Amino acid sequence: MKQVYEWSTNNLREETLLCTIDIVDLYTMIPQTEGVLAIKKMLDYLELKQIGGLKIEIIIRLIRFVMKNNYFLYEGQYYCQIRGGAMGSPLTLTIANCYMFFFERNIVKQITNAL
Repeated sequence: MKQVYEWSTNNLREETLLCTIDIVDLYTMIPQTEGVLAIKKMLDYLELKQIGGLKIEIIIRLIRFVMKNNYFLYEGQYYCQIRGGAMGSPLTLTIANCYMFFFERNIVKQITNAL
């Protein structure tokens, strides 16, 4: 709250609209395909052609592989996760952040168009 207050003293305008969103079970609810597409969209948005010597196409293939091949053990039975990503995975965190970035941008566009 302190950071919001400090930010608002210099940046808050009469037309500023603040809102919050609470997503329940975000990591496990993002559809895997849309999550991978969100990473691709973010890399395009940032105009990145490669990272650390790896071409974007290879990175996307690796991300898709990880998302589609996440297995876990529950009560002695192995399962393949078919929705969302693994809790605690740095990849899942990155996917969630990219997914929400574009999700929130769409909300802002809708609000702006409605005013």
